[in-house]
Amino acid sequence: MCLFRNSKFLAWPFIKEFVVYRRTFILNSLDNEYKIDCCGFVSEWEVYIGTTYGTLYTQVWRSVSNVWTLIGQNSFDINSTTSSSNSQNTLQVPASKQISVDAGDFIGFKSSNVTILAYFITNNGVGSANEDVLFSDSATEVVGNTASFSTYPQRNMEFSIKAKLSPGNSPQFTTLPSTSSVTDDTAVGTTLLTVTATDADASDNLTYTLMSTSPSSTSFNFDTSSGNLTTVASVSVGTTTFTFSVTDLCTNTASSTFTLTVTNKPPVFQNLPNTTEVSEDLTEETELYILTVTDPTVGDTVTCSSTISPNTTDLYLYYSIGNSRYSIYVRAAASLDYDTTREYLMTIQCTDTKDTTSSTFVVYVTKNEQPVISNLPASVSVSPTTITGTSIYTVSSTDKEAAQLYYNMTCIPASCPFKIFSSGAVLAESNVANVTEPGFDLYIYVYDGKNLVGPKVLTVQIIESASSSTSSTSSDWLSSDAKYILVILAIFAA
Repeated sequence: MCLFRNSKFLAWPFIKEFVVYRRTFILNSLDNEYKIDCCGFVSEWEVYIGTTYGTLYTQVWRSVSNVWTLIGQNSFDINSTTSSSNSQNTLQVPASKQISVDAGDFIGFKSSNVTILAYFITNNGVGSANEDVLFSDSATEVVGNTASFSTYPQRNMEFSIKAKLSPGNSPQFTTLPSTSSVTDDTAVGTTLLTVTATDADASDNLTYTLMSTSPSSTSFNFDTSSGNLTTVASVSVGTTTFTFSVTDLCTNTASSTFTLTVTNKPPVFQNLPNTTEVSEDLTEETELYILTVTDPTVGDTVTCSSTISPNTTDLYLYYSIGNSRYSIYVRAAASLDYDTTREYLMTIQCTDTKDTTSSTFVVYVTKNEQPVISNLPASVSVSPTTITGTSIYTVSSTDKEAAQLYYNMTCIPASCPFKIFSSGAVLAESNVANVTEPGFDLYIYVYDGKNLVGPKVLTVQIIESASSSTSSTSSDWLSSDAKYILVILAIFAA
C-alpha cells in the first residue's frame, strides 16, 4: 500500500484565517512530499484540523501538457460532531467513492470556508522555494474540469494532509462464456462475443486485451474499445480458443479463455426420400428423377454418389455438367424383371468434403401386363374367288403399356393361303381358288416384347356362297377396300 503524507503532523501554531474563502490549492512543492508515486485508490485521508469548520474537498489533480485536470475528490462535512478541532483526523472513503490515482498525480484541497486544514510556514516564508504551492480562485469542484493555477504568494507553506492508498480490487469478467458455437456460413461482420468486466473500484479504468488465438486465424478481430469479437472473413470448421485479459489502472489483471466451435451445415436434400415406378419392359435410357440438393455454405461444392441394393447396373446416378444437377437414370437395354427383383433401394450420399448427408430413393419395378386379344376366337367365311391381298379379318389387341405389338400364327392344315401382319390384318397371300381344303384353323399369337399371348383361334371356312364371301361386297371384284389392302400388302412385303 502506498502512503503519501506531510510528515509534520504536530500541533504547530497555524494561521487560522490567513487563506481566503473557497480557494483551491495544489500541493506540488518541489520536494514532492504531496506527489503520488504509484497506482492505487485513496482509501482514507488524514488531516490536521484547526478551529475552522465547513466542507473540506480533498482532491487529486493531474497535469498533462501543463494543463491541470481534477481527477477526483472526496467531500467531508467538518464540524464539532464529526471532527475534532486542533487535532489529527482520519477520514474514511467508501469503496464506491475511492479516487483512482496514478504515479505523478498531486494532492490538493479546497475549503468551503476559510482554510480548514492547518498549515505551517517553514523558514519564516523566505529562502528555499521547495514548499511553494499553487492556487486558483476559479477552479470548480467538478471532476474532469480543468483550471489555471498560479504560484501562491506566501512561500514555504506545508499543509497537514496525507492520503493512504489501497491497491484496489482486481477486475472480474462478467459476460465471457467458456464456449459457444456457430456454423460455417456465419456472415462476415458478425459479432460473436462482447467481452465485459467489472471492478469494485468505481473510478477504475479497464483495458481489454486479446492475448492469444489458438490456432492463429485471420478470420477474427477484437476491438479493445468495445470488447467485440467479430468475424472479418469466412470462418473455417473447427475449434478456436481465445484468451482474453482485463487490466485496471494498477495492473490488477484477470484472464479467461473462450472456445469457439465452428460447425458445418451439411448438404440438404430438398426432394428425398422419394419413390418412383418403372415398367419392367423399359429398355431405353430414361431419366427417372432429378435430385435437388443444396448447401447453405457459400463456396461449398457438393458431390454425390449412390449404392444400389440389390446390386444392378440397370440404374445409375449421373451428374449433368451443363445442367449442374444429379439425376437417376435407367440404363439403355436394361434387363429389369418384375419376377426377379421388384424394387431397388438407392442410397444417395452427398458430401461437401466436411459432412455427408444420406437419403434414399426407391425404384419399384412394375410387371408388364400381357396384351389382350379382344376379338378372338372367331370364325369367318371366305369365297373361293378371294384373290391375293384380300383382307379376310383384322385381329384387335390392347396393351396397357401401349407397347409395339407383333403378331404371328400357325395354320392347320399347314397349306393355308393366309398370313397375319403386324397391324393385325389377316390377308390372303395367294388365290383361294387353288385351295382344296374346306377350311383352316389359324392359331394367332400376339407379342409385346415381353409377353407372348396365344394362341387364339380364327376359323376360316371356304364357302361357295357369294353372300358369305368376303370378296363379294361389290360387283367390282377389286373394290376400294381391296385396293387399300393390296397397298398394305405391298408395304409389308417391302
